[in-house]
Amino acid sequence: MLGVPYRYVTGYRSSSTARLALQRGEIHLHSETTPGFFSVVEPSLVKGGTVIPLYYDGNFDGDWFSVPKVMENYPLPQFQDFYRSLKGGLPTGRLWDAYRTNLAVDSRDAAHRGDAA
Repeated sequence: MLGVPYRYVTGYRSSSTARLALQRGEIHLHSETTPGFFSVVEPSLVKGGTVIPLYYDGNFDGDWFSVPKVMENYPLPQFQDFYRSLKGGLPTGRLWDAYRTNLAVDSRDAAHRGDAA
């Protein structure tokens, strides 16, 4: 959606091995879980200046986005706001539809597990 050229790299069996690959310069972007971000990435890699967080995925109920409680006071935009700051408008198209569908399923599953906002 952002128009950034990329090559998807597989084979990292955990977030910790992917974070090491990021630190070694083998990869340049990694998505992290919220608990992993706040317990490992933010205190070490963000505060140390190794990485810059770009955005987070908010909750999506199929109609509306909401901010997870854990992100309420953290100065990071949701993806659609990050996109808007770069492109000047909201995302559209098949990839945006797929992204929202994935978030809706994930948000619903998180609510059933009890870890959604």
